[in-house]
Amino acid sequence: QEARNLKRLPSGILELDSVIDGGLMRQGLGCVVAPTGGGKSMFLTQIAGESCYSGLNVALASLELPEWMQVARVKANLTGVPINALQEGSTEVAKQRLSTIEGRMGACFIKEFPSGVTSAADLEEWIAHCEETLDGKINVLVVDYADRLGDPTAPSEYNLGKVIFDSLSAMAKQRDMWVWTASQPRRIKDKKAIIDTEDIADSREALYYLDGSHGTRLTPTTWMHMILI
Repeated sequence: QEARNLKRLPSGILELDSVIDGGLMRQGLGCVVAPTGGGKSMFLTQIAGESCYSGLNVALASLELPEWMQVARVKANLTGVPINALQEGSTEVAKQRLSTIEGRMGACFIKEFPSGVTSAADLEEWIAHCEETLDGKINVLVVDYADRLGDPTAPSEYNLGKVIFDSLSAMAKQRDMWVWTASQPRRIKDKKAIIDTEDIADSREALYYLDGSHGTRLTPTTWMHMILI
């Protein structure tokens, strides 16, 4: 119950939480930006696992990885058992470790959705179904990841990203929840190791939310943080 009264959602990564003032604000939309292989899905798994461990109810929508892989990743995050071991059937240790923490854990719903055709409205319908099954409230939505969402109401491909991020932000506010997702830059100049705001300028309108004077702080009207990896 105490966890569900939080005003900020910690990621469980101390260095990151210190940069974003303890975590994402309630009713906030967080977006991690990284290139292919940059760790977007693993970061979102960390958010899902840490939130569930803290007693919050989580819904993880996967448009990038198969459902079984997301389940394995969350279990690995919660138990410390390597993903490969879980995939190879070594589940006894994981079961034992889960049994020691299940009393404090929240629920975690994981579902795979088709890429490109699933909209934020579809996710909201799924959340409502999860809450009916749970007879409780979903506190955290994790979307892996926003670039793979679609929306038939978007007037053009150019505006699609703005429509998606607006919809996710509105969902966070209306449902009084935290929403975390990810985006991928379409180009990175000079193959540099650390990307910046220039590199994400065409990342599905994600820059629409960014306050250019800070690398990790966004406009207070959107209550959104963007983490640049």
